[in-house]
Amino acid sequence: PLYHDMGLIGFVLGTIIWDIQVVLMPTATFARMPRIWLESIQKYNGTITYAPNFAYALVTKRLKDADIASLDLSKLRCAGCGAEPIRGQTLLDFAKRLAPTGFDGDKAFLPSYGMAESTLAITFHPLGTPIVLDKVDADAMKRGVATPATAESRQVLELVSCGVTFPEHDLKVVDDKGNELGERQVGEAIVRGPSVTAGYYKNEAATNEAWRNGWLHTGDLAYRADGNVYICGRVKDLIIINGANHYPQDIEWVVGDIEGVRRGNVVAFSVLDDGVERLVILAEGNSGDAPRLREQIVQAVSESFGLQTSHVGVVGVGALPKTSSGKAQRRKSKAMYENGEFQEHA
Repeated sequence: PLYHDMGLIGFVLGTIIWDIQVVLMPTATFARMPRIWLESIQKYNGTITYAPNFAYALVTKRLKDADIASLDLSKLRCAGCGAEPIRGQTLLDFAKRLAPTGFDGDKAFLPSYGMAESTLAITFHPLGTPIVLDKVDADAMKRGVATPATAESRQVLELVSCGVTFPEHDLKVVDDKGNELGERQVGEAIVRGPSVTAGYYKNEAATNEAWRNGWLHTGDLAYRADGNVYICGRVKDLIIINGANHYPQDIEWVVGDIEGVRRGNVVAFSVLDDGVERLVILAEGNSGDAPRLREQIVQAVSESFGLQTSHVGVVGVGALPKTSSGKAQRRKSKAMYENGEFQEHA
């Protein structure tokens, strides 16, 4: 949507400044009929497009063979992805599914990292090069270290490189005391540069909290490896159980792969119960599938992460709150859950 930083800055202000023709469509239209996005790229000879991870996943899931047969995406040279954690498998599946259309997955993908406070982007993956996937040991990640996976790794996580910072911009990864961390150590990303705003309008308290010693504290967890920046998630969304760190999007992606769960409509968070953090998962699905989904979700999370799920709730379509750009609102979902506001399927 145009009131989101990507829509406003990337596809309105940016196209005006560079005198580029732009085609816009309502987000709701895409959600109802994902193929219209690709059909518009073909119709208007689009060369650049941008979408969050869930959009690429939705297209791959919904597109029919007949739709692909009639598409020509050979002119699309930049398919940007950002605004939420990026799943490597999502991009690979999209590239494979759309290969018959002339889409070049080795050159077109542009994973990136940014935020409104930096006037959009902070890092870009080099255009025209294959995406970089970093496979790390899941147990080491629980301790805050992105150790490369080996044959002995019990579980493996795969993260997508968001590339390198823009010229004249800096990004550091720091611990909770502000000390800079080394290669492959997970901490908070802090940034500075000419495109980073000086503060929040008429909100001195929020400005003082986020800006310290000339650096913007993003609230995002990240690490650096071989010159690339990898984003792990939000500091406030981190799930800590038995002293181990778990990233909610990893859990949500595994649950979203279960047949009957609406992909992109899953939230995972922890709640305090008798002084112990316990895992809660809410997923959208049909009422008739609820018993099976609860059982399969518990099993999938146990097998993938070694975690015991305290509660699984299957809710109706559209029940989980989303942001204006379609991202799941974990903290709002958690508050609604704790207030008993969800009507879960039996």
